[in-house]
Amino acid sequence: MPKTRLQLPRFTFSIRRRVLLAVCVGLCAVYAVACRDGLAPLPPGDGPLTGTWIQPSVDTWVQLDLSQSGTRVVGYLREGSAPSGKLSDPIRVTGTATLPQATIQWPENGVERTMNATLSADGDSLTGTWSASGQPPTPFFRFTRATP
Repeated sequence: MPKTRLQLPRFTFSIRRRVLLAVCVGLCAVYAVACRDGLAPLPPGDGPLTGTWIQPSVDTWVQLDLSQSGTRVVGYLREGSAPSGKLSDPIRVTGTATLPQATIQWPENGVERTMNATLSADGDSLTGTWSASGQPPTPFFRFTRATP
């Protein structure tokens, strides 16, 4: 008598495929929430530069969202507009910090920009200069730490 193989019911394959699809959709949803506004989450930082820094103006502002771990600094730079209440698309920034000094770089319109900042003794403001590559540095108006 020939051996017969038991065939799994066809519906188990369909169930596995549905479960796999549900898992993929769930993971995509979690990633979308984590990356709201098109921003990948910043790594946890434990340094004094970690946080949101605002450079106010009359009807616009510059916002730095930074994460410092050791001497490494990463984050985003965005510009805000009071009339619209919106922030510009984020620009990724990278840098180094040997406190109280910090250097942060980012590309803007095809030009590398550099910010050389000094953290105040109380840790609540950044002052210094910024420049575009090949241009002399100019002082910038003070950034202050945003309160949560």
